[in-house]
Amino acid sequence: MHVSRIRKFIEQLRAGEKKPKFLLASVAVAFALILGAVWPSAEASPDIIRRKPTPSAEAKLQIAAQKIYVHVTGEVQHPGVYMLPIGSRLFEAVALAGGFRKKADQSSVNLARTLADGEQLVVLAAGQIRPADSGSAGSSGVNLNRATAEQLESLPGVGPKLAGRIIDWRTANGGFAHVADLLEVGGIGDKLYAAIKPMVSL
Repeated sequence: MHVSRIRKFIEQLRAGEKKPKFLLASVAVAFALILGAVWPSAEASPDIIRRKPTPSAEAKLQIAAQKIYVHVTGEVQHPGVYMLPIGSRLFEAVALAGGFRKKADQSSVNLARTLADGEQLVVLAAGQIRPADSGSAGSSGVNLNRATAEQLESLPGVGPKLAGRIIDWRTANGGFAHVADLLEVGGIGDKLYAAIKPMVSL
């Protein structure tokens, strides 16, 4: 549309017409050129402005999955359930619970041990003996379905990682139906199973 007007204007100039309107026509041509240059930019501007992305539901689930819950009880200042990052150590859970009480036997727990989700930490009092029915070693052995990661670590050849795998298997499968189920836990072979079999129970 603008091109046809420009051509008409040039033809009129050649014919000697519209000279008094030269200035007005020049302004119209300049306006048309400026409008053509600015209009595409105005259309493109919405593409430049973007909203700040908000965390998706999947991202929130991933953040939640990076946390564990542990139950701290016994001789601590504030027993209860605490949330910690994955890979936290037992001493961090004790710190969240307000630290040890004066009569606590600090050697009754392994403060450097890595925590597992859903476990219970029992801090004993000085001179207190851990009850056999709680899963500790005794005449009935370590109870595979009740023992904490710390109690499982009392078994020969079982460290923090393997204790965590045992608890993970127990959680995923609804507990151990047979002691021989230990062979299904990654990292437990025939030799290790033979060593710990007499020391565990259901």
